[in-house]
Amino acid sequence: MRQQGKLVKWSDDKGFGFVSSEDSTELIFVHITAFPKGQSRPTIGEAITFDIANDTKKGLQAYNVLYLNRLQQAQSRTKSKVVKKQNNFIVIILVSILIFCSIPLYQLYKRISGVDSSLQKTIEYTNSIEAAKETNPKTFLTISDSSSSNNARRNVGANYYQCSGKTRCGEMASCDEAKFYLLNCPGTITDGDGDGIPCEDQWCGH
Repeated sequence: MRQQGKLVKWSDDKGFGFVSSEDSTELIFVHITAFPKGQSRPTIGEAITFDIANDTKKGLQAYNVLYLNRLQQAQSRTKSKVVKKQNNFIVIILVSILIFCSIPLYQLYKRISGVDSSLQKTIEYTNSIEAAKETNPKTFLTISDSSSSNNARRNVGANYYQCSGKTRCGEMASCDEAKFYLLNCPGTITDGDGDGIPCEDQWCGH
């Protein structure tokens, strides 16, 4: 049965000493080889636990000695390391969950923001056209019949659009702008089939 006691005598020069047991008043011999290897030298008064063997020549002898306080400190350090690792693992899991959840939320936010931005631009563009119509109701938009064709042509007023060097459909922002350039700006290449309707594939399709 393992016993608990203290180191009461010790000689570093000789490498042995004596321990007392809580279960006996007799001092028990202990040799340096009975202590754990790789640790500091035994200290008188230090609490220890040990097993006892009855040597025929030396009498009672302690072996498998463990430092009680050092053992508790080592266990405490080990426990602290385990708790720290567990805490770090929990933090990693929580961060991973937050990142995983934030990705679809961010994508949803971008999608909603994009829709709002597109809607706002459409509203602003519509409002600008309506304001221009109210300011110049006669010159902003007129429809005239051509004697050479039955197709209707829309002539956007020069006070709203201006010739700024655009020549192709890819540079236009609307059907109205394409029609204005076709009728008012030389060098415009927007009516490939010559039917008087520009940018039919991009803006002014049938």
